[in-house]
Amino acid sequence: MRLTSAAPPLLVLLIVVAFPRTWASLRDVRSSRLVPLFVPFVLAVALMGCKRRQEGTVSELVASTDPSFDELRRGERSFAMRCASCHAREFELVGPSVREIAGIHGDAPDGIVRWARAPERKRPNKQKMPSFEHLAEDDLRAIAGYIVWAGRQDAGAP
Repeated sequence: MRLTSAAPPLLVLLIVVAFPRTWASLRDVRSSRLVPLFVPFVLAVALMGCKRRQEGTVSELVASTDPSFDELRRGERSFAMRCASCHAREFELVGPSVREIAGIHGDAPDGIVRWARAPERKRPNKQKMPSFEHLAEDDLRAIAGYIVWAGRQDAGAP
């Protein structure tokens, strides 16, 4: 899990340092109504900086002048329409994550194409993946290229 900006925790620290009287008066309040509301609020603001990183899209991470941009974008769109309901980028849904698939087939994306055309039951406690032999070869190659690219991105590889 990667962390995003540390701005919210720093904001809380800045408020505590910049307004010591306010902080001291809140600390000394004996009221049972204010403190129980204030503490969760401060914790929530502090933890906002610790949310999970959102997966980047091809358009966000690849320059449109890059020769692989169009093919990756096409694969991303096809993946979203045909694969994303069962395969998430970083965690297992019905099928394995994109990161896991890329780890298995990263050096040979043709393996993804072969598997999509004639899948087998690999995990006894999971459903068998439906065949995608009806898709054109170039569509499957675009999806496979996107899976390898996204898996590398999520694993932190260039």
